[in-house]
Amino acid sequence: MSEDLLNAKIEAYYAARASHDFAHAESAKAYDVMRAREAELVEFMLEHQLKSVSRDDGTKPTLCKSTSISVTQENAEQVKEWLRNTEGDDAPFLVTVPHKPAILELIKKKIETEKLDDSDFPPFLQCSTRPTLRVTGWKGRE
Repeated sequence: MSEDLLNAKIEAYYAARASHDFAHAESAKAYDVMRAREAELVEFMLEHQLKSVSRDDGTKPTLCKSTSISVTQENAEQVKEWLRNTEGDDAPFLVTVPHKPAILELIKKKIETEKLDDSDFPPFLQCSTRPTLRVTGWKGRE
């Protein structure tokens, strides 16, 4: 194995990763600017009571309503009680699904301890293992 070739491959990876980190940071900044301009436009349209605007370029910005809620493990019992009180039953609103992170840990453990490979698991799990890279000490390296 050539140490020079290994170092060249590492440096090429680091350069690509630094480029990715920079692009990701720029993308985040652009997103923040876009959201600020969106907030300004929404505020302007609300002030002037505009529901939508047809433009010559064929686009049509339209005010919509966005709703968000918080349903967490911490407030789950309160939410279920509220549903029972307001809707009469909470069952139509409950979903039970396998917990993917726990299943992933189980699969990893079985691969390691029982020396299994991807083909030892049912096809519906679509188990796939591949080599990857972890770099310690990377913090926006320049």
